[in-house]
Amino acid sequence: MDRDATQSSNNLREGRTSLTPNQNRPPPIRRGFWAVLIFILVPLLGLIILSLFSQRRPPETGLVGGTLRACPNSPNCVSSLAESQGQRVSPLPMVGDHDKSVEMLTQVIENMPRASVVTVAGPYVHAEFQTRLLRFVDDVEFLIDSDAQVIHVRSASRSGHSDFGVNRQRVEVLRREIQSWTKPSEKETL
Repeated sequence: MDRDATQSSNNLREGRTSLTPNQNRPPPIRRGFWAVLIFILVPLLGLIILSLFSQRRPPETGLVGGTLRACPNSPNCVSSLAESQGQRVSPLPMVGDHDKSVEMLTQVIENMPRASVVTVAGPYVHAEFQTRLLRFVDDVEFLIDSDAQVIHVRSASRSGHSDFGVNRQRVEVLRREIQSWTKPSEKETL
């Protein structure tokens, strides 16, 4: 028997192994599995936690000095009263008088998926919209301006920094829905 084989058999009998440090590591497939698992689970867990925090209604809704609040300095808010061009959207059109506009607005909101009207108080309407996947909540506020014959709108995400354009898209969907409401009444008067 040669010397290396004798040494190996003595090491095995005594419970010693002659493995090098690299041989003690798990195979590369197992390391890759854990890396992928961590890179997927950690961000997903973060999104779930953010989603849970977005369920609480913020105290920052409502009128301030008779107008909608200004958008914060983040890209997850749009408003028809915003000073920043990047956050500005056009106001929505009124339909008839104040009461008819409130009725139309609440019906349009209630007919949208994952949306509900929270507050109707005079010229002010507050609604909540939930995102489809993680159920993030966005606040959409309206101020009916009878003098200017427009409905001012502010749509803001409760959590996160960016909304990937969701609030702007929501306002445009609301605009199309309101315009579809006005077209039948125009045809009736002709």
